[in-house]
Amino acid sequence: MCTVEGQIAAPRRAGRPGAGSIQFAMELLTMAHPSATESALDGEVEECLTMLETLYRDTYCIDFDTLCIEMNQFVYDIKCQLKVLDYDGGLFDCSTLAVTTALMGFKRNDVTYDGIAKKLISHSPSERPMIPLTMVFNPATLTFGFVDGIDDPIVDPSESECVCVNGFLVIGTNRRDEICLMFQSGRLNITPENIIKCADVAIEHAKEMANLMTAEVRGTQNADIVMK
Repeated sequence: MCTVEGQIAAPRRAGRPGAGSIQFAMELLTMAHPSATESALDGEVEECLTMLETLYRDTYCIDFDTLCIEMNQFVYDIKCQLKVLDYDGGLFDCSTLAVTTALMGFKRNDVTYDGIAKKLISHSPSERPMIPLTMVFNPATLTFGFVDGIDDPIVDPSESECVCVNGFLVIGTNRRDEICLMFQSGRLNITPENIIKCADVAIEHAKEMANLMTAEVRGTQNADIVMK
């Protein structure tokens, strides 16, 4: 589960005085896994947070310049809080689906800066429409688990399948046939041909997930309109 919050702050990124930023936090709930209270999965959580920052901040899938309120003074910081409800492997892939879908549906209040009074003015939705994030593309990832002596990888391995896996390859892609992230861990020994095959599968997966996420966000927004 992912919740998104926009907070007004000073620009954080050196050399980008008019750009906002994005941060992530993750909590593994005690009901998610027996090891949640024993720090056994802390390494995987930290690795997941690092990959999330790389995928959403460094690939510029979000137009951070549109989060500027006043140059050199105020920007919007986007904070994503993830709560793991049920863990059975696939932590990063599930996290990217939750984050991307939450970001697609996120809207913030319009805020202007009064230079004379030196104060921020937050406009209510009745005064000005709320502003969605400008998403350049909607990323999705897919994890491949490789077992020594077997050419074909396990796609999206579960926790029990990960016991047999010697090395992991994570590929982040979008529906424009672009690879925006590639990460490996463990003892990975694969050929370039296998990497290309995995990339092709990941791209098709991203297209399928993009359609699914778009439908879900539109369905939620339509439900909100009906309720209002």
